[in-house]
Order: sequence, then structure tokens, then C-alpha cells
Amino acid sequence: MSIQAFASTLGATDAIVSGFDLMHMPEVFRQLVGQYPLQKDLQFLEEMGASEEVKQTSFSWQEENRINAPFTVASKSTVVGPGTTVRITLAAEDHYSNGLYSSVRVNDRVEFRNGAKGLVIAKNTTVASAHTIDVQRVNTNYDVVAAAVAGQKVAIMSSGFAEGGTGYSESILPVLTTFTAKCQIIRETFKVTTSEQTNKSWVSFVWPAGMPNAGSDGGFYFIKAEGDTYDRYNLRRELGLLTNDEDDGLLVIGSDPAIRQTRGFIPHVKRYGELMDYVSKPSMGTFETFQRLLNKNFSEKDVMGIMGLEFGMELTSFGTDLMKNGGVLYNSSTGAKMDSLGLGFNQYSFATGYNFHMKGMAALNHADTTGLTGFTYPSLCIICPTGNKKAIVDGTAKQVAPITIRWKKVVGGGAQDGGVNGRYKMWYTGAGADIPTNDVLSRQLNIAAEEGMQVMGAKRFIYCSKVA
Repeated sequence: MSIQAFASTLGATDAIVSGFDLMHMPEVFRQLVGQYPLQKDLQFLEEMGASEEVKQTSFSWQEENRINAPFTVASKSTVVGPGTTVRITLAAEDHYSNGLYSSVRVNDRVEFRNGAKGLVIAKNTTVASAHTIDVQRVNTNYDVVAAAVAGQKVAIMSSGFAEGGTGYSESILPVLTTFTAKCQIIRETFKVTTSEQTNKSWVSFVWPAGMPNAGSDGGFYFIKAEGDTYDRYNLRRELGLLTNDEDDGLLVIGSDPAIRQTRGFIPHVKRYGELMDYVSKPSMGTFETFQRLLNKNFSEKDVMGIMGLEFGMELTSFGTDLMKNGGVLYNSSTGAKMDSLGLGFNQYSFATGYNFHMKGMAALNHADTTGLTGFTYPSLCIICPTGNKKAIVDGTAKQVAPITIRWKKVVGGGAQDGGVNGRYKMWYTGAGADIPTNDVLSRQLNIAAEEGMQVMGAKRFIYCSKVA
């Protein structure tokens, strides 16, 4: 399409507003006015994840626990010495179902940190959350009493059974971890009086083919505030789903019902994911820790790192450090300009097979929000898996994307998602509305949605922050 003319009857700073006719079609609207320079990171998250409708204001999902988890030595005592058999009390976190069950069993072959190998020959479950096991060394090369150190983890490596004997005396109950989150209501509004409504701007353009008004020529619109309202709504939505934390049920204003807040992407990863930090700037040690944590949690080899501006600049500095003294061979020309130096290190690959695709997230650097002086978002990096995970969501087993924006349908007139299915709602109120709703001489424009964030397999995410 081509814009033929634009003439305003108001000053550049005047607050003007109209309907959301053009905002439903950003391919038209964004050619008419400039946009507040925000990258829509939720669009990026939806591209790497998914968006799915939910029927209730809250939703839940269940994830499988690790199928062969190690156990931790809480305490020990010698049963047969020297070094032959040790009695180990399991740590409380190694139990489940109110401490009645634990995953290590008689006939399990275990291995200690120093390489000592033993077989579980007895187990006592009398005391909830404090089960004991007796571990006998496999042969005289090992001292299992010395090997059992309080606080250290022990791996369950294999098993051992006698010919003609019985199998395991107990089974491991399948365990699922349940997460629950909420959809929160996100709204934005703008109002003008009926007198102000007469101060319109004529925008002349030709609607392109395939559009609802194809072939028609222009109309009266209040472009500036229309765009401001939409951008403000998108900012609230974006930062809400990224940074909000779940409410405690006590957020009440006046006599209204309690206000719901979703547990956003960043708080969920910080609470349930792997945590690490870095000093000054990322280093080779940072990426080595990334790989150890990913390997520990059976993550895929190709992962994405979303990062704030400060982390990105520090990562670039780390990349240039690798170039010093021939540490890395790098093509310093970009395109036809031989005097330019491209420092766009955005993929880091290692001999272990891990590939880190690094991408800046503008939402971590907004000058008036996350990027305020003293805020830590710009120095943050989150390593994200890219593969789906098997889970039970709202009672149905399925393969689920790592990140999913869940939304509750908005019903009634004006409900639309680009005019489709009720993902969000835009409507007018007041005597100045196209269909008057009351006797107030104004025209109020509203936009609202109800959405929440679902993060699947949080242990596969790494929350990396800078040491204060």
C-alpha cells in the first residue's frame, strides 16, 4: 500500500485517540506511524514455544521426575568392618509420598564419589523420611565405609541378583511433580470527550488487496494515541508474562475480587531451574558450567541463550579475548568493507557437541522498566532448551514446548485475535461510542486479555546472573 497524505488538525503533542480499526492489521498501521522501539519478545517466545487456549482461570501441568535419581548420604555407621559393609541413612529429600518411599532398593549396585562400588543388601523403612540401607563392598579393593561421606551423592549404577533367586522386593512408584499457574487479566484504556472527538486527522491511503476495506480510500483516525495505547498494552502484557510472580491470594483493591498474577517466565526459571552466576563477565568457565548442568539434566545439545544487553556486551568482550595471541582465527572483514570488524559472536560450539545460540532479549533492557539503574535484568542470561518434553497438561498426556503462553478466551462483542478467536478483546464505552453505552459524553477505548505463562521442564533451563 502507499500513503498518499497525512494532515493533522492538532499539535504533535496533543492526546488523540480513535477506534482500533487499524491496529487489528499492523501491516497497515505500522506504515502510518512510528512505533515505540520495542522488540516484541513474546512473539519470539511464541516462535520457540507455543500458544494454547485454556478453559479456566488457572491451569496445571505435571512433569516426570528423574527415573534413576541418585541419593544423598545423611549419616553412616559401620555394620561390618573394616570397610566391608556400611549402613547409610538417606537424606530427607530422597523420599517421596510423605517420606514413606525411597528409590534405592535391595539388589541395587551403587557407586561412591571415590569410585568404590557396593551392593545394597538390606533396607529398613521403619522411620519415614529416614530410611536406611546396608551397602556391602563388591570386592576387597573397596572400602565402602570410608567412601560413604555425609552430604555426598551416591549413584545407582546397576543391579545384582543370584541365580534362581528372587527379583526386586519392591518397585519404584512413578512420581509426577504438579505445577499450577494462573491467567492474569491485562488491560489498557484511553478516553476522550465527545468534544475532543471532533478533532480528527484525515489519513488518506489505499487499503491493499485482501484487506476488509480493500480499495477504499482513507478515513478519519486518531493515530497517535491509538498507537500509544496499543504499545502500552503490549508492554504490560510482555513484562507481565516475563517478570510477574504469582500472587498470594491477598491482592485486593476495595471490594473487588482478589487480583490474579501469573508466575512469569523469569521467576519460574529462577525458582525451579538451575542457578549459577558469573563474576565480571562470562568466561570459558561459564560455558563449561552450562554444559555440566545441561548434561546433568539430560538436556538436548542445541540450546538457546536469551540475554540482556549487559551480558551480551560482556559476552562480546569474552569473544574478543579469545582472539588475543592467536587464540582463535576470526574473519575480521564483513561484506565488502575490509576496514570493518564484525564482532557478532552469536553461536558458541564445543567439542562436547553442545551448541549455544545466543540471542538478545530487548525486554530485559527497556529504559523505563527492566533497564532502570540498579536493575539486574540487563546482566541476566537464561539458557533455554528447544526440544519438547512429555508431560500431562490439563489431564492430557502430550509433547509440550518448553515455553507456552496459555490464554483464556475473551467473549462478547469485540473479542478478537486479529479478528479470529477471542485471544484479546477491544471495545468502546461511553456516549461517544459507535453504539452508545451510557450518558457520559466521552468515548473510551479498551483492550484486555487474560493470559498466563507455562514453563515446562524448568530444570533444563539455567538462570545465570551476575555477582553483585
